[in-house]
Amino acid sequence: MKKILLLSLTLGMFSGIYAKKVKFRVDMTGQTVDGTRGVSVAGNFQSKAGTGNDWTPGDGALTQEGTSNFYSRVFDIPANSVYEFKFINGNDWNGSNGNIIENVPAILQKGHSNNGGSNDNRWSFIDSTANDT
Repeated sequence: MKKILLLSLTLGMFSGIYAKKVKFRVDMTGQTVDGTRGVSVAGNFQSKAGTGNDWTPGDGALTQEGTSNFYSRVFDIPANSVYEFKFINGNDWNGSNGNIIENVPAILQKGHSNNGGSNDNRWSFIDSTANDT
Protein backbone atom coordinates (compact mmCIF):
# COMPACT_ATOMS: atom_id res chain seq x y z
CA MET A 1 0.00 0.00 0.00
CA LYS A 2 2.85 2.39 0.84
CA LYS A 3 4.41 1.79 -2.59
CA ILE A 4 1.13 2.60 -4.36
CA LEU A 5 0.71 5.80 -2.33
CA LEU A 6 4.30 6.85 -3.00
CA LEU A 7 3.89 6.15 -6.73
CA SER A 8 0.70 8.23 -6.77
CA LEU A 9 2.40 11.15 -5.03
CA THR A 10 5.40 10.95 -7.36
CA LEU A 11 3.20 10.91 -10.46
CA GLY A 12 1.21 13.82 -9.06
CA MET A 13 4.38 15.84 -8.58
CA PHE A 14 5.57 15.15 -12.13
CA SER A 15 2.19 15.88 -13.65
CA GLY A 16 2.18 19.22 -11.82
CA ILE A 17 5.53 20.06 -13.42
CA TYR A 18 4.45 18.80 -16.81
CA ALA A 19 1.05 20.48 -17.15
CA LYS A 20 -0.25 24.00 -16.94
CA LYS A 21 -3.83 25.12 -16.44
CA VAL A 22 -4.93 27.07 -19.50
CA LYS A 23 -8.34 28.69 -19.79
CA PHE A 24 -9.94 28.94 -23.23
CA ARG A 25 -12.63 31.64 -23.18
CA VAL A 26 -14.79 33.15 -25.92
CA ASP A 27 -17.32 36.01 -25.90
CA MET A 28 -20.45 34.98 -27.82
CA THR A 29 -22.13 38.40 -27.64
CA GLY A 30 -24.24 38.94 -30.77
CA GLN A 31 -24.20 35.23 -31.67
CA THR A 32 -26.99 32.70 -31.38
CA VAL A 33 -25.44 29.83 -29.49
CA ASP A 34 -26.31 26.33 -30.71
CA GLY A 35 -29.02 25.33 -28.24
CA THR A 36 -28.26 21.61 -28.37
CA ARG A 37 -24.51 21.41 -28.74
CA GLY A 38 -23.33 24.74 -27.29
CA VAL A 39 -19.87 26.17 -27.92
CA SER A 40 -16.66 24.16 -28.30
CA VAL A 41 -12.96 24.63 -28.75
CA ALA A 42 -10.97 22.22 -30.89
CA GLY A 43 -7.22 22.04 -31.27
CA ASN A 44 -4.01 20.07 -31.21
CA PHE A 45 -3.90 20.13 -27.39
CA GLN A 46 -6.90 17.90 -26.67
CA SER A 47 -5.20 14.49 -26.57
CA LYS A 48 -2.43 15.90 -24.36
CA ALA A 49 -5.10 17.28 -22.01
CA GLY A 50 -6.75 13.86 -21.86
CA THR A 51 -10.06 15.09 -23.25
CA GLY A 52 -10.33 12.98 -26.37
CA ASN A 53 -8.91 13.28 -29.84
CA ASP A 54 -7.25 16.40 -31.23
CA TRP A 55 -9.44 18.64 -33.36
CA THR A 56 -12.67 17.05 -32.09
CA PRO A 57 -15.09 19.87 -31.17
CA GLY A 58 -17.47 17.73 -29.10
CA ASP A 59 -14.56 16.71 -26.84
CA GLY A 60 -13.79 20.38 -26.17
CA ALA A 61 -17.22 21.56 -25.04
CA LEU A 62 -17.17 24.91 -23.21
CA THR A 63 -19.43 25.94 -20.32
CA GLN A 64 -21.38 29.18 -20.12
CA GLU A 65 -20.14 31.44 -17.32
CA GLY A 66 -23.30 32.12 -15.30
CA THR A 67 -25.77 34.08 -17.43
CA SER A 68 -23.05 35.95 -19.33
CA ASN A 69 -22.17 35.61 -23.01
CA PHE A 70 -18.81 34.06 -22.12
CA TYR A 71 -18.06 30.36 -22.55
CA SER A 72 -14.91 28.78 -21.15
CA ARG A 73 -13.07 25.71 -19.95
CA VAL A 74 -9.77 25.06 -18.20
CA PHE A 75 -7.50 22.37 -19.63
CA ASP A 76 -4.26 20.95 -18.17
CA ILE A 77 -1.77 20.89 -21.05
CA PRO A 78 2.01 20.53 -21.30
CA ALA A 79 4.06 23.72 -21.32
CA ASN A 80 6.83 24.79 -23.71
CA SER A 81 4.74 24.08 -26.80
CA VAL A 82 2.78 25.93 -29.48
CA TYR A 83 -0.89 24.99 -29.64
CA GLU A 84 -3.39 25.72 -32.38
CA PHE A 85 -7.14 25.96 -31.85
CA LYS A 86 -10.47 27.32 -33.07
CA PHE A 87 -13.78 28.06 -31.38
CA ILE A 88 -16.89 26.46 -32.88
CA ASN A 89 -20.54 27.32 -32.31
CA GLY A 90 -21.82 23.74 -32.23
CA ASN A 91 -19.68 20.63 -32.35
CA ASP A 92 -18.83 19.69 -35.92
CA TRP A 93 -16.64 20.99 -38.73
CA ASN A 94 -19.05 20.78 -41.64
CA GLY A 95 -21.03 23.91 -40.76
CA SER A 96 -24.34 22.07 -40.92
CA ASN A 97 -27.26 22.68 -38.57
CA GLY A 98 -26.22 26.28 -38.02
CA ASN A 99 -22.76 25.39 -36.67
CA ILE A 100 -20.35 28.23 -37.21
CA ILE A 101 -16.61 27.73 -37.33
CA GLU A 102 -14.71 30.75 -36.13
CA ASN A 103 -13.30 33.08 -38.77
CA VAL A 104 -10.00 34.06 -37.16
CA PRO A 105 -8.78 37.60 -37.97
CA ALA A 106 -5.72 37.43 -40.28
CA ILE A 107 -3.19 38.98 -37.87
CA LEU A 108 -4.10 36.38 -35.20
CA GLN A 109 -3.81 33.39 -37.51
CA LYS A 110 -0.98 30.93 -37.22
CA GLY A 111 -0.76 31.23 -41.00
CA HIS A 112 -0.09 34.99 -40.96
CA SER A 113 3.36 35.86 -42.28
CA ASN A 114 4.22 37.46 -38.91
CA ASN A 115 3.50 34.14 -37.17
CA GLY A 116 5.31 31.78 -39.53
CA GLY A 117 2.58 29.24 -40.17
CA SER A 118 0.39 28.00 -42.98
CA ASN A 119 -3.21 27.85 -41.76
CA ASP A 120 -6.00 29.99 -40.35
CA ASN A 121 -6.06 28.70 -36.75
CA ARG A 122 -5.58 30.68 -33.57
CA TRP A 123 -2.38 29.82 -31.73
CA SER A 124 -0.69 30.26 -28.39
CA PHE A 125 2.73 29.41 -27.01
CA ILE A 126 2.46 28.04 -23.49
CA ASP A 127 5.84 29.09 -22.18
CA SER A 128 6.31 27.50 -18.77
CA THR A 129 4.65 25.91 -15.79
CA ALA A 130 5.56 28.86 -13.52
CA ASN A 131 2.09 30.44 -13.55
CA ASP A 132 -1.28 29.22 -14.71
CA THR A 133 -3.06 31.17 -17.42
